[in-house]
Amino acid sequence: EIHQWVLGQAEVSSLNDKEVLHCVWDGIAKDEDASRKAHQKRALLLSNINTYSPLLEEVCKGDMMEQDLIIRIQNFIAADMEMLNSGTFRDAVNLLYQKDVLSEEAIHTWYRRIYTLNKGSAASSNILRDQMTPFIKWLETAEEESE
Repeated sequence: EIHQWVLGQAEVSSLNDKEVLHCVWDGIAKDEDASRKAHQKRALLLSNINTYSPLLEEVCKGDMMEQDLIIRIQNFIAADMEMLNSGTFRDAVNLLYQKDVLSEEAIHTWYRRIYTLNKGSAASSNILRDQMTPFIKWLETAEEESE
């Protein structure tokens, strides 16, 4: 039901696919309670991703959109040092991969490029890259085993 409402609102508002994806992500990531502790924010974000992954899958079509979603998550998490250091990015990407929202190719492409963050510094990119390395190696191992 929410899928149809979002898509209907996007049509009425003349939003392009990228804008729809941004609105959906912003709704998932939004936390009204600024007093939450880092582990509570992390748990809420991962729970929201799990709950709304079918909607993300619906609006996140194709490699470019998947890349945009990864960068959106990257920028969101890099803006919060506690979430940045807790492995939340890795867990969010892994969950979205398991839910078939993000493809292996999109994750590999992001990892190869490690986009510069809008907020934060190159150090943030290094932290995220280091956190993602075991997951990337796991993807590569799983790919080799399936061949």
